[in-house]
Amino acid sequence: MPELDPDDSNPSYRRVADELRVLISLGTYGPGDKLPSYETAAKDFGVSIGTVKRAFAVLQQENVIVIRPGLGSFVRTRQVEDGGNPDLLPLADIQGTLSAILHRLDAIERALHLR
Repeated sequence: MPELDPDDSNPSYRRVADELRVLISLGTYGPGDKLPSYETAAKDFGVSIGTVKRAFAVLQQENVIVIRPGLGSFVRTRQVEDGGNPDLLPLADIQGTLSAILHRLDAIERALHLR
């Protein structure tokens, strides 16, 4: 997992949630896969454990992941509630993915302008 862009003004927990959402949407973590522990994710992202817990809580609230105390955090196997169209991504997932892509693009553009 990449470290977060220090020039990004969004809260760290939101950037971690966005990055994880992208990794899930790209298939790095598939349905039912266990996510890294809070400690591992904090180290990988260069943030505190509290920041990771808050990011995971956001993803759980958005029904992207399930947190099972004592067992870990897992990517939901069903991303859409019963009765919904399973081919459509929830709006929050689309917004988060777009936000993460825009942040990455911005970082790339800044890096290119420095050369």
